Amino acid sequence: MIRSLFLAIIVISCSPHPALGASPRTEAELDSWLEDLSHPDPFISKQAEAEVRNLGEDALLPLAEILASTPKKAALPERLQWLRVDRIVREILADFLSHLESEYSALELDRQELELLSTRLASLARLKELRGRLAEHKTTRPSIETDLKSWLSWKRLRESAAAAREKKKALPEAERTRLERLAAVVERLKREVPGFEQVGGEYRELQKLESIAQSLESKSELTRLRAEDLRERTRSRKPRVEALTGKIRILGAPALVELAARRELLPVRETPPAGKLSATCERFYELLLAKGLDKLSAEGRLRGDGPEEGDYGRGLLWALEVDRKGKDAAGAAVRLEKHVAAVTRDLDSRESLVRDRARLELYRLRERGLAALVETRGGETVLKKKTHSFLHGLLRWRISPEIYSQVGIQFNDYSTLPFAARRRKIFQYARAAGGNAIPTLRAIVSTDALEPSFLVKYAAARALMTQLSDRWGFLFLQASNPELVLKRPEISRDLLLLQGLSFVRSREYQSAAREFRKIIEEFPFDFEGHYHLGFSYLLLKNYTQAIYHFEVARRINPKDELTLYNLACACSLAGRLEKALEALDASVEAGFKDPDHLENDRDLDPLRELDGYKRILEKCNADE
Repeated sequence: MIRSLFLAIIVISCSPHPALGASPRTEAELDSWLEDLSHPDPFISKQAEAEVRNLGEDALLPLAEILASTPKKAALPERLQWLRVDRIVREILADFLSHLESEYSALELDRQELELLSTRLASLARLKELRGRLAEHKTTRPSIETDLKSWLSWKRLRESAAAAREKKKALPEAERTRLERLAAVVERLKREVPGFEQVGGEYRELQKLESIAQSLESKSELTRLRAEDLRERTRSRKPRVEALTGKIRILGAPALVELAARRELLPVRETPPAGKLSATCERFYELLLAKGLDKLSAEGRLRGDGPEEGDYGRGLLWALEVDRKGKDAAGAAVRLEKHVAAVTRDLDSRESLVRDRARLELYRLRERGLAALVETRGGETVLKKKTHSFLHGLLRWRISPEIYSQVGIQFNDYSTLPFAARRRKIFQYARAAGGNAIPTLRAIVSTDALEPSFLVKYAAARALMTQLSDRWGFLFLQASNPELVLKRPEISRDLLLLQGLSFVRSREYQSAAREFRKIIEEFPFDFEGHYHLGFSYLLLKNYTQAIYHFEVARRINPKDELTLYNLACACSLAGRLEKALEALDASVEAGFKDPDHLENDRDLDPLRELDGYKRILEKCNADE
């Protein structure tokens, strides 16, 4: 198959975790390079910094121990060395946390799919059990199914009557008469059949399961095999996630600070719980942060034993403790206030390393960082210093000073740009900054003061989805502006299409099919809706449905080579070999020119020995 038309809380184990200690060799190397971090020759200090960074995760624990002690502000050489170590640790932890997020997301996706498949298997087992019980009842009372149908009709009529009473409406005369007649029949059956009410409840459950019996039974073996595969994958991946999580607990405050800073960069790829807009890993990090703060607080290490001034190793944690109203919130608030004031003074430091870290700290402190740059004069909010104007703009637009130094894009002039230019800038920044653009684009989607136009907000949501695989913007717009989405069917269709494609990328094929079905319910002749729904069914191994929707897409656009190719794949896997050859030939005629892909596609294995396939392959090679 060809993938697409276009490029479109775990429970934390209490068992001991592996140590994160460095080997004697690593420690020896680290000691030698650490001495050079403060060397007056920039070449030597930069080389030392690179060598320490190259040690990777092996150096995290000794480096974290250095960060655990904040040097006094007056000791500038030691402070500069501390800040260099801080920068190295942030860079190493970025890779470490990316690894953790990948492992945890995969574990959570497998767990969710396994839960769904387990429910299907349990439903199939229950279906067989209820069928067996009904068969037993028939041996003693052959008319039991007819009796139960009468009971079921009576039950439904009673529910209709109750619903009518709630709406203060009368049940139609014919239905009221039928209800009275059935009530008499049910009373008689209760006297004649022991436990008839329980039997009726089981029969009602059986009817619900019978409505999906074909789906359950046709895929029972595949479901069982897939569930076994997922159980094995979960068993192997869970210890890796627990080991990585254990390392975070060992590292303590430095790791917690990076966890807190990283949360707003996590794209919402998975389906969040109802009413939530947070990613699975974001919710996971919330749990780790809460446990980590509790541990630091209980051990008396949250406040730290150094000065508040310039304590970049705990400032963000103090803000979190205040926000969550933890046990140390009062003391943290005092230290945080002094810390923010000191960070603001660091903006005027003669050392670029100190100034850069101060800017990053204010960015991470979000609203507190913005507030630190302004004051009230004569009832108006103004900048404390004109030199802070540019930084204030970066913070207001949620642009990390570090990212600005890399990509050179800022939004301080954004509000003066015309409509089309604002949209272009959004997509330009998403391409340049990658995942680091997420906070800015989310702010545009959610903040009217930054962007009043719904269509530009929609462009930002689209950039989040298509370029950064983040559904947050669309979920927010659907929740906050449902009437605007409904008034614009083309936007509604676009939302569904992009969300479906996002589900395909995250291997949630059932969810993808649901989104694409919504498109064709609203737009019955939508080519992309039918194509992608057919592709989703192909991935789900529901070949009958895949063939149907590819056929509809073919009727709408007869010359689309990918539709024809994937139709051939679905027919091949379904055993409809002649039709598969016809569709494959049509695909080559329409422009499919990739014989290597055709030869290596396992979906076409059933066709390999057929003369028709060999002729098509020759034609594809000739046309290449």
